[in-house]
Amino acid sequence: MMNVDELEYGLRQLDQIHLRLEWILSGKISVPSQKLGLIVSDIRAFLAVSTILSLQFQKDVDTALSKIDLLVYDWLADGAPWSTDEMKQAMCGFRQIAALIEKEQVRVRACLSSKE
Repeated sequence: MMNVDELEYGLRQLDQIHLRLEWILSGKISVPSQKLGLIVSDIRAFLAVSTILSLQFQKDVDTALSKIDLLVYDWLADGAPWSTDEMKQAMCGFRQIAALIEKEQVRVRACLSSKE
C-alpha cells in the first residue's frame, strides 16, 4: 500500500521528467544526442526505483525506451551526431513516453486524491 508521501514524491518525479520531455519536443531547447542519452538514463533510473508506477506503464515505457536505446548505443559506438532520421526516431519515442507519462500522472493523481 502506497502512502501519500510516496505518491507525492513519485508524482513530482513524473512531472519533472514530463517537463523535460515537453521542452525537448516543443523545440524550445536544442539538445545534442548525448544529452538525450542522459535523459534516457534518467528515465530508466526512475523506473528502477519508483514504487508508485503501474506495471503496465513500466512495460510500455521500457518498450519505447528500447527503441531509443538502439540510437544511443549507435551514438556511443561512433560518436557521430544523430542524423535527421535518427533524431526523428528518437523524438517519436520521446513523444510516446510523454503520452504514457501523462496517463500515469492521471492515475497517480487519482490515487493521491483517494488518500486525502
